[in-house]
Amino acid sequence: MASHTPTAAIANADSEIWAAVSAFEKILEAVPTDRLAIETLADAFEKLGDKAKSQQYLLRLVDVVLLENDSAAGPGLIERLEAYGREEAML
Repeated sequence: MASHTPTAAIANADSEIWAAVSAFEKILEAVPTDRLAIETLADAFEKLGDKAKSQQYLLRLVDVVLLENDSAAGPGLIERLEAYGREEAML
């Protein structure tokens, strides 16, 4: 019988996130500049509470955006990175 407790639901969600992390890391092995994979990994690690790893992927995404000369993506990335800076300042 499946457990429907909040703890079980959280564990299941984390398990699904880790499965996605594994899949998207494999994509990056094949296509290191895949923006969707990089952004998905940044989001996944943020959901898992690993802010440092999330920030690393955001910075990697910045590199790809600069490489592709996509100025439209810049403001959103800057906003996300600034949010990390504000969080750190509050600590």
